[in-house]
Amino acid sequence: MAESISSELVSFKDKVGSCISSMNTTVTTLSSKLDELSTASTSVQNSLSNVYSSENKQTVLNKFDKINNLYKRIKDSLESDMTSILKESSTLLEKIKNLETIRNEIVSQEGNLSSDDKQVVDNATSILNSKRSEFNLLHSECKSLLNKLKRMDSSISFVDEFSIMDMSTLAKYLVGGSFEKQSYTASNGVKIDYYIYIPEYSVEVGKLPIHAYFHGSGGESSDSKSVLGIGLPKLINNKSITPNGIVLAPYCPGGKWDDANYQKAFIELVDNTVETHNGDSNRISISGHSAGAIGGYSFLARYPNYFSAFIPISGHAKYVTNGGYENAWDSISDVNIWAFHGALDDRVKYSDGKNAIEKLRSMGSEDVDLYTFERWGHGHVQDKTFEGVYSYQGGEAINPLDWAFNQTKNA
Repeated sequence: MAESISSELVSFKDKVGSCISSMNTTVTTLSSKLDELSTASTSVQNSLSNVYSSENKQTVLNKFDKINNLYKRIKDSLESDMTSILKESSTLLEKIKNLETIRNEIVSQEGNLSSDDKQVVDNATSILNSKRSEFNLLHSECKSLLNKLKRMDSSISFVDEFSIMDMSTLAKYLVGGSFEKQSYTASNGVKIDYYIYIPEYSVEVGKLPIHAYFHGSGGESSDSKSVLGIGLPKLINNKSITPNGIVLAPYCPGGKWDDANYQKAFIELVDNTVETHNGDSNRISISGHSAGAIGGYSFLARYPNYFSAFIPISGHAKYVTNGGYENAWDSISDVNIWAFHGALDDRVKYSDGKNAIEKLRSMGSEDVDLYTFERWGHGHVQDKTFEGVYSYQGGEAINPLDWAFNQTKNA
């Protein structure tokens, strides 16, 4: 009776045989992705080192060193341990195929044992003795190789270096988070739908700065989801930029940012964010485009000393002038402001945006500046502003969001 092949070997061939090629491709792809992640991690680390201001800055930078080290260990393990496993697996698959071939030959010769021709029987017996010996030897080699693979699989180097708990919590330290939709109902009954971006490394760090972007009042703000399709939120959502702090993207129906009830609710939302995520209450900044910028000036007038920085894009300060806020311009002059405006703007005149900055300068404010997009109009500047780096008051070029994160409340 023909020898049987171990069920473990048959199972191995059935499970691995059809996917060994794709597994090799996957290892190559993963190795390449790990290189990309390491490059991205190093880029963010360098950015943090240059512009990030926090009492826990070194903790964050050290965490990125750990991330990169882990990426390297996994990559090394993929390229050594996993490559060896796949190579040995391919060898074992070939040996099992040879076993099957030998077994088929044995079955064929066993059929000759019932022949009436003595010479045929003798010849079959001789071949069977040789093939059975060859089968048993190869079968033993296959089982030994399978046991070796089991040991290799359980001792991959990065599993030894990092526990399963370390691996399962790796997501906490990955570069960059993503927007999550949430809602907040304030004490005055106003409900705000908003998106919040929190850096993944925030679980290890306290006192992160907070920035909020106010959308305009056009069709781009027709519902809360559309908020992610414009300006700063769009650039973050499509990974064009990676914020080094917490970013809020609230939805305000119709872009009525100057509404007193909405503003009160928003301030409560920010206070709640500071408390929930251990944010830095001395570094709360805002930006906005068009109606969002106009409303931003209103926020500064109604809530003096609350914000550390403001980036008005294609905006003006009519609500400050006409809103009846007591000593409004004095309050606003204490805030660090960096305005951006298109010289060809035909919806919110460039001169109106410029006048607000000149008004603040005339009052002695030293912490204001205006960047002019000479060839742009109203709409394009909301993306352009956060895509580039510019010089604030003639200093070193910096991205406006990083600039805002770095500003603290003036005493």
